[in-house]
Amino acid sequence: MEGLETSYQLLLTLGGVFLLGLVTSTIGRRTFLPRVTLLLLFGVLIGEAGLDLVPAEVSGLFPVVADMALVMVGFLLGGQLTPAQLRSASAEVLSVSLVAALVTAVVVGAGLWALGLPLPLALVVGCIASATDAAAVFDVVQETGSDSRFSRALLAIVALDDVWALVLF
Repeated sequence: MEGLETSYQLLLTLGGVFLLGLVTSTIGRRTFLPRVTLLLLFGVLIGEAGLDLVPAEVSGLFPVVADMALVMVGFLLGGQLTPAQLRSASAEVLSVSLVAALVTAVVVGAGLWALGLPLPLALVVGCIASATDAAAVFDVVQETGSDSRFSRALLAIVALDDVWALVLF
């Protein structure tokens, strides 16, 4: 019976979060603030750091939900990387994404090593740091409705940046 109660709690909590997230997203569309910013503030407000409205049993399941959401964003970004798009801006996109990933990994790794972290750990964290937040970039580009050469190149760079982070890791 306790498992059934947890299922009800999970479904009610997720339904409430989705409903309030939809309201927050609507507010973002009607104001000058990006939806991503408002949704992050909403998450902090209802989470443990804020009002702590999410039950502990449900909070424990959020990593699975977060992984599923990141996989969906990865598929959306990967689906937009067409061979024609990569050919049209290949040199620029590849060079910018590679340089951004390498510079970030080197700067973060060297900085952490200089602060006293062991070199292997500093290198691993530097490689992880080279990944960008594809979900936020993707949402802002979609929210603005931009379909310019710059926005397409930006999405390609963000997607390839995560690939480089995995290769470096």
